[in-house]
Amino acid sequence: MIRDHGFEKVLLLVLCLALVWAGRAQGEKSAVAAPPAPVQLLQEVNAHFTLQGKPVHPRLVEKFQTWLSDSGPPAVITVDLLASTVNGNEYYEPDVKVQDGVVSFEHKDPEGSSFAYKWLGTVRPGLHVVETFSSGGGTGVFMDLYFFRIYRATGRDEKGPYAQILMTLVRTPVILGDRDDGTIKVEPGRVIIGKSRYRNQPVTLEFK
Repeated sequence: MIRDHGFEKVLLLVLCLALVWAGRAQGEKSAVAAPPAPVQLLQEVNAHFTLQGKPVHPRLVEKFQTWLSDSGPPAVITVDLLASTVNGNEYYEPDVKVQDGVVSFEHKDPEGSSFAYKWLGTVRPGLHVVETFSSGGGTGVFMDLYFFRIYRATGRDEKGPYAQILMTLVRTPVILGDRDDGTIKVEPGRVIIGKSRYRNQPVTLEFK
């Protein structure tokens, strides 16, 4: 039998190229599928109040609210943004609307009720100022001012340690009132709450 060594060389070359292309495709697929590192997500949320390009879900912010009948500090002071927004299905995004910087969603019950927030920026690195708007379905829109610190932490489950990005309430919210018309300015180290029908003079909050 006469062997065609030229054909064998061509076949071997084709097989090698196929393996290279398969490896490259697998590498590209892995690169696309790999989620951003927690440090990158933390940088994003501290810069824009977003995770993977999507605003922090308003239902997460709403968890910090207390009933109007309760006068004490809020019971919920921390949520894990990474677990709830990136790894979970509970806070799926399609029900969220974004318009003029206001991120909102509507409750199914009672009908017409809604919750929204507007990120006003950072008063210190990693210390966020968020204005909220809550409606029970009537004419009232009750507004509050929240102050959150966002930082990395480590949790532990049955598989071992895992990354967390925690959003923690650093002081009790400032109650602004129903449809407050005051202007809020966020400056380095302080927040100025302007005059309104509820305040005769501006209120300055210092963050040292």
